[in-house]
Amino acid sequence: MSNRADPRTPSHLDPSVASREAQTSRGELLFILISVGLSLLAILGVVIWKISTLPLEVAPPQEAAMEGPRPLFGFTLTNSAGVRVTRENLRGRWTVANLVCGSCSTTCLRTSAEMAEVQKRIDGRSDVQLLSLTLDPRSDSPVALARFADRVGADTSRWTLLTGDPDTVHGIIQSCFVVEQRSPVSNRPSSWSVQADRLFLIDPDGNVVRSFPGLDPSAHTRILEAIPPVPAPNTAAR
Repeated sequence: MSNRADPRTPSHLDPSVASREAQTSRGELLFILISVGLSLLAILGVVIWKISTLPLEVAPPQEAAMEGPRPLFGFTLTNSAGVRVTRENLRGRWTVANLVCGSCSTTCLRTSAEMAEVQKRIDGRSDVQLLSLTLDPRSDSPVALARFADRVGADTSRWTLLTGDPDTVHGIIQSCFVVEQRSPVSNRPSSWSVQADRLFLIDPDGNVVRSFPGLDPSAHTRILEAIPPVPAPNTAAR
């Protein structure tokens, strides 16, 4: 018995023809769906590329709020050479300060890099000095701070690294180097915290007067702009 369709049978009644037409329709639909999907992916790729090439407007880091000058209280600590240093040794010059620890591998290395830029740019100025105070006085011996000084390129004739009695060190940090955090919504004080990612400016009278974002690559420039220039020598006629 032959399986061939009766040529007199209308094609829409022939099961084999209907099957082929259904397969063709499914193939065409699948092709259309794949084409649309690929087109959407291409459009999405273009949109993402366009967004990625747009310049980002990032607000520059801001100075942290400080409620008036904070005087350094009297202290006796030890520098990286094992020599005693007091508050009086720091007075009479502008001091740029940061907080470090000898084992630091991230934040304080970056703030110290900004300190190194300040050191480079104040070459020849006797009215500016640098100070790094340890956050970890129990671990940071003078020898540990000397190694840290080598790592960051500190000229210890004008960049003092201090450690000492933990109670004294922590007392200085709490009284002078704790920064107020403000709510981004209300701009009101929300908390206080030690900021190892900041640089501080101390005036010649021993008062901490400014705080700067130490991870900002322009921090050294902003600090130097805040320090009064050296008065020009009096060239008036005798």
